[in-house]
Amino acid sequence: MAVGKKLIVVGSYNTRNEWFCLDGYASRYESEGDYFTVGRVSGFSSFGTLRDGRNLPTVCAPGSTIISSVNRYFTDLDDVKEQADKLYQAKATGSDGRVSYWKQEIGTSMSTPLVAGAIACWLQADPSLTYADVQDIIATTSVVDDDVRAGDPVQWGAGKFDAMAGLKEVIRRRGSSSISGISSDDAAGRLVVTSAGRNAYTFFIGGVPSIEANVYSLGGSLLSSATYAGDEITVSLDGFAPGVYIANVNGHARKVLVK
Repeated sequence: MAVGKKLIVVGSYNTRNEWFCLDGYASRYESEGDYFTVGRVSGFSSFGTLRDGRNLPTVCAPGSTIISSVNRYFTDLDDVKEQADKLYQAKATGSDGRVSYWKQEIGTSMSTPLVAGAIACWLQADPSLTYADVQDIIATTSVVDDDVRAGDPVQWGAGKFDAMAGLKEVIRRRGSSSISGISSDDAAGRLVVTSAGRNAYTFFIGGVPSIEANVYSLGGSLLSSATYAGDEITVSLDGFAPGVYIANVNGHARKVLVK
């Protein structure tokens, strides 16, 4: 099914091989080699070269091990219902009294919807994106680390899918025109704020030649200032007292938290 033209084909890599159940005990996948090794491509992830020379998959995304929902129609089956509490790691009862379960899952059935959802976000940022644009953005922004370099290049495709890096690239390519779905103070710039670790933030405004980040107290006192010749800067707030502060980046204000 994945060999048709103009498809984004997604493989799987491992982000964890153990998980904790509600009873407090850990479960773990054990295997020979790198089948479930964290960071490596999943052993079950299919790959190959087609007769026309195309290599698949396009890219790999987290597919093992993912905590996912269990189909309610399946758990409602008589021969499953009595065993569901034993088979699955967690459950929740909704307001309608129906019980829903979730458990660990593996497969490209996990990695593919992750990429599909991320590309949907990219299309919100720029509805004019074409298949070729998406392919190129994936190739440009996917992570190629030691795990990717150690594996089969065909099995990895472009490497490890990076949803945020892709979104930033979409914004860069579109420039400062109106982009729906991304909070901003005006139509002249777009500010994206992401965590860069404990008490550190990355500020991004696609397409600007330089970026200036000033951090203020809620009382309006300037506490720190940093500039960078580019459209992205990371600022550490280590040493600040716990609380809420205002970051003003190229005239765009956001609240940031120090824990």
